[in-house]
Amino acid sequence: MKKTLTLIAAALLATTSAFAADQPTPAQAKALVRSKITAKITDRLKGIKGVAVDKECQVDFAKAVAKAEASERRCNNADNPPAGSPVAKFNALNNVQLASFCGNKTLEACVDGVIAEQATFCDAQSKPDIDAATALRDKCVKFVKACDDSKKELAKANAEIAKLEQQLAAEKTKAAELTRKSAALCRIAERLKD
Repeated sequence: MKKTLTLIAAALLATTSAFAADQPTPAQAKALVRSKITAKITDRLKGIKGVAVDKECQVDFAKAVAKAEASERRCNNADNPPAGSPVAKFNALNNVQLASFCGNKTLEACVDGVIAEQATFCDAQSKPDIDAATALRDKCVKFVKACDDSKKELAKANAEIAKLEQQLAAEKTKAAELTRKSAALCRIAERLKD
């Protein structure tokens, strides 16, 4: 009987060890969360980071982008997430809880779900700042476009002025020639009167 119990215990230990070897550890899960959250932050800020805006707007726009990035990073901090957030709950899981939480999903699929929940959780905090920076970007980009459009119009006007100046110079030359001819004719007419 003792031998049977020993064999059962050894088999159970071997099965548990094999199961544990296949299961991701909380450290692996946290590392994956960290990399995916960083990518998510980059993705959420890509419409406002690195955008060229008019000089008039640069300072205000840079402040708005910095505020949006700070609120996004504060809420999506993989190492120190806000209390009660999906990432905070996920990070607190031990090996058994992690296996139970993820069920038959891969670690990647499990983390993707947590990241999606975290994005929803963080929207209330960071979305207003991202929206404000986006609105300022749109306003400032309109200034850049308006500036570019006015530069094109000015270039057209300058080209038209240059063309008109050439025509004026040609007309002045004709007028000078007519003035000389008229003066010569007037002198002849004066002589003929005498």
